[in-house]
Amino acid sequence: MRCVVEDKRVAAVVANGEAKASGLTVAVITSLRMKLRIILAAPDVSTLSNWKSLRFRQTETEGLIDIDEDWTMRVAISSADGELQMNIKQIESRAGVAA
Repeated sequence: MRCVVEDKRVAAVVANGEAKASGLTVAVITSLRMKLRIILAAPDVSTLSNWKSLRFRQTETEGLIDIDEDWTMRVAISSADGELQMNIKQIESRAGVAA
């Protein structure tokens, strides 16, 4: 699966040496990187759902991935040229404050 990062904090975590600029804790950064590795390895959406450690759930309009107890990642999944693509829209705290 291909990933497109639209959230500037996630982009900072993906870029080597820029994670500190994201303002996220080390625990959130570590968990986010692990989740991104799982997403990249997934061949389809059903695999995302079956991978319990990913904590993926899908609503009618978007997918949600729990990064940890306090942070959630909002994603959109589409198919382009026969390949699945996940757009990472944003990460937000469960308190409702967008990151």
